[in-house]
Amino acid sequence: MNHLRNVFALGAVFSATLANAQLAPPITSNPDVVLEPWSYTENFEDRELGAWASYPHWQDIAYNQDFRPNEIVPGDPNISVVQKVRAFTNVDAYAGAQKLLDMYLVPGASVKFRYYLKSNTPSEYYKVRFAAGNLGKLDYTINNPERNKWVTATVSFNDLVSENPKISGKDKVKIYALAFITKFPSADPDMPIYFGIDDISFTAARETAFRFNAPEMFKLPEYAQYIPKKHYAAGDNFNLVGKWPLDAKNVNLEIVSFADQSKSFFKGDLTKSGTDWSLKPLKLAFPEGLYIGKIKALDGAKELAHTEFTIHIAPQSMAGKHPRLLFDAEKKKELDVKIKQPEFKKVYDDILKNAKAQRDKIPVSSLIFDLDQFPKEDWLPTWSAWGDKIYHTGEALRLNARAYAFHGDKEAGNYVKDVLVKISGWPNWTHPWQTNRGRYSEHRTGSWAHRVAEAYDLTYDVMTPAESSVIRKAIMANIVDGAHRTYVYNDDITAATSNWLAMILGGSLMNMAAVYADGPETENLEPYFTGGLIKYYRFINRVVDQKDGAWGEGYGYNSYSFSNMAYSLPSLNNVFKIDLTAPLVGSYNEFIWGGLIKSKLWFEYGDSGGAMVPATFWSFLLEKRREPRLSWFYNYMKTQENYEDVIFNTKNIPEDSVFDENPVKVFREIGTTVFKSGWEKDDFSFVMRTGAFYNHQHIDQGSIWLADKGVLFIEERHLKNSTYYDDPIYQSKLIQPVAHSTILIDGNEQSQRTGDHLYHAPGFDDHAYIANFLDGKDAAFSSGNIGRIYFDKVKDLSRNVLFIKPRTLLMLDTAIPSEKDAKVTLLYQTAELEHIKAGKDVSNITKGGVTLNFMHLAPKVVETEAEETPHYLYTLQRVRHLKKEGMLKVSASTTNRQPLVMANLITTDGSNGVSEVITEEGDGFVSGVASGKKFAFSTKPGKVYQTGGIETDAASMTWSADRDFVALATSFSNKNASKMLNSSEVLTFEWSADGIKYAVGKTAKLSISSASKPKSVLLNGKATRNFSYDKAKKQILLEVQAGEGVIKVN
Repeated sequence: MNHLRNVFALGAVFSATLANAQLAPPITSNPDVVLEPWSYTENFEDRELGAWASYPHWQDIAYNQDFRPNEIVPGDPNISVVQKVRAFTNVDAYAGAQKLLDMYLVPGASVKFRYYLKSNTPSEYYKVRFAAGNLGKLDYTINNPERNKWVTATVSFNDLVSENPKISGKDKVKIYALAFITKFPSADPDMPIYFGIDDISFTAARETAFRFNAPEMFKLPEYAQYIPKKHYAAGDNFNLVGKWPLDAKNVNLEIVSFADQSKSFFKGDLTKSGTDWSLKPLKLAFPEGLYIGKIKALDGAKELAHTEFTIHIAPQSMAGKHPRLLFDAEKKKELDVKIKQPEFKKVYDDILKNAKAQRDKIPVSSLIFDLDQFPKEDWLPTWSAWGDKIYHTGEALRLNARAYAFHGDKEAGNYVKDVLVKISGWPNWTHPWQTNRGRYSEHRTGSWAHRVAEAYDLTYDVMTPAESSVIRKAIMANIVDGAHRTYVYNDDITAATSNWLAMILGGSLMNMAAVYADGPETENLEPYFTGGLIKYYRFINRVVDQKDGAWGEGYGYNSYSFSNMAYSLPSLNNVFKIDLTAPLVGSYNEFIWGGLIKSKLWFEYGDSGGAMVPATFWSFLLEKRREPRLSWFYNYMKTQENYEDVIFNTKNIPEDSVFDENPVKVFREIGTTVFKSGWEKDDFSFVMRTGAFYNHQHIDQGSIWLADKGVLFIEERHLKNSTYYDDPIYQSKLIQPVAHSTILIDGNEQSQRTGDHLYHAPGFDDHAYIANFLDGKDAAFSSGNIGRIYFDKVKDLSRNVLFIKPRTLLMLDTAIPSEKDAKVTLLYQTAELEHIKAGKDVSNITKGGVTLNFMHLAPKVVETEAEETPHYLYTLQRVRHLKKEGMLKVSASTTNRQPLVMANLITTDGSNGVSEVITEEGDGFVSGVASGKKFAFSTKPGKVYQTGGIETDAASMTWSADRDFVALATSFSNKNASKMLNSSEVLTFEWSADGIKYAVGKTAKLSISSASKPKSVLLNGKATRNFSYDKAKKQILLEVQAGEGVIKVN
């Protein structure tokens, strides 16, 4: 039974402090919340995952062929979650599962479950783990768990208290997720491990929910909002009545926009009569769209509970009105004129020509149902062949629908109708492999569905009422219900950062927009419509870094997503007046900064290519938002006119070029650091990724790219050379740390785990993050912490990078070992092995007559090696004459469990391949000059050192006559310039005549030297009184908040 819920009675200087890191915002649970008993149970007998996912998440959260409901014991029909785990070398392996839960641990709570560990390798532990928000992870550990049998276990609240004293005495602990994880030390690479979990029962509590009497509601198991069983029309009366079994003095309601909850449309109180709370009938005088209703139970200022629901005010009189998705009949008249203009002649002519070619290629008679004959196992070998049975009709439908719409080609229109009628008579549109795993849609279904919706919309008047009814019923059964059952009700892809959701839910919603109200079967679309919209918008918000502007899944998957979103998002806006585009504004920025835009190259990460193409599918957003920067990007990338330029108005929008912007930038949520000397193809360009996990990323946090003087020196082992799962070393090599320019611990090619998502389960925050970043005039600094994704092998691991402008890097990779000393290996990937020369003190990569030097400045002794790397499948299949590929490896080990600083100065500066660097070793530090710039760094983090008249504990610094740039320090004194700064927290700053520009992790108390009491102190350009002056010490005492700022003393 699925989702049964029954109500029943060391020093921070190593990497900077965390508060300045890009972690999910703290979530504070409500201390006054009133709870009610609640239980969650799951036994997987319906062969659906019920929102369970692997823990840690798999690298592709949409397609994990090794995590499914299945039998784990031969001959036993019992269905459980079964995960297959492979250690690709003789290293530790982990297996586990996780699920989001909105519940509370309370005294008397317990979780009961059965587990099965099928393995020849003993397990060290089996942990039950809760995500508990600000309390972090709550673990209960079963040591040396039994193997190769079903084991029943129960963990009580008291058991959790015994291992987590921080919850002792608490009467409620908010829980966001439940997970199970087990560790197999030194696993056998020849023997897979199978992890089984079943019959889970979590008896605890939840926030007391409002009981709706009216309106009648749907409640989807994985979503907070209740959904009314019918749509509303503008002007309808809305009635709200229900019970709330708690002692509230007042209950109020606020109605806000679904897409922008800062926009409030109604506030009012409910009144109580007997046991019922009710709202005076409310006339829905709001615009058409989707709204969130927020009900709160209050006792004075205390919030006792809250419940949310949706209100969909749907358009009326839509039956038979077509076209409607991308344009209506009135707009169509304008487009008929526009598409016949000379600039669009090729677009116009190609529609007719290509439509005819598609009809000839795919005659209606060739469409014969045999989808059910494909195997339930081993999907990938038949993946393409199966798709060619149905999805190959997508472009044929789209182009022939457009030929009918814009050329009046009746043959094309009838072809579309006949294809849709033909496949609508098929029993289903799914692959047996999918249905055998409780899945009823996939990304190709969704992408194809966008074309089905467009085709139905543009050829509706060709269909008889009976034909259109048959098509609508098939769309609802195969596209809409399949998407809903898998990705909404069962919340597959629960972390919601996969492009599959753009295709599948976008396709489902676009089809609902197409068929809405055309017949009795589509007059009411709930809960499919609102449920799909909630998940779709969650995806949009989760995959985008809205603050700095980035797309978490990478360039290739952004392009694929937008090729469909460019149709589904305008359709939702045009039909239902629901605009979901706000989070997308600026989300292209990382593609501009994070590579060589003038070479149309994005420095790729994950399963995504970096070769950039025209931004055709950003056209809908350009028309909607009219952003000058997007207008520049769109036109800069453009090569020719296209159909989207006809449909959307992309002309005469002001352009804002990026080339007068600072080329140095940070994207905190996704974790991208960009250091550049300029925007030209031959300028210095360095990119580092240290962030939370997003779908389709590789297990590669800390990985870097570097180009200079027109040469790409450090790069990826490219996905274009592989082919996903058909490549025998895609999983064992390409996606693992060993194929990236990051760090290995103890030589383990699988050193890292996939990190937790930034916005998923508060309390599960084992991911990389940017701990500190500051850009100055002569230098910039970034500290990327990646230690949390190395399991228990290190306590901390940071990539601290000082950029000495214009083209020199000082990389300080700082490791703090765990229980044992660790070997730390830095990897630098390059295209060909012959380009690498490994040396004792200096290694280099030479390409095209330009040399990139790596000066190994600390520790005194390192191991270096130029190592050949394997070719991937496409290289072997497609390259006539192979050239050895390779990477530079630099290794050192910690000693006596003390911190290790591996310092490498990286630069192309110099002549004849020799860089001009002078260094001197001191007590706990190294100082030197590179390309005329002074620098120093600590080799003993936290220890104060002196050099050049400066005394500090800084991790690194560079200075000149007019400014000091100091990274990760709590104390600094420059006697030559009469400067002194002390801080209660680690900070990075640049001190010049313009003031002190700083970045600090948390609220800090500063003392700053000043010969006399200042006339004023400006903080971020505004006078502040939040300071005092110590006359005896000649110091300003000032408190600053976490973040970046500028202090100016007058």
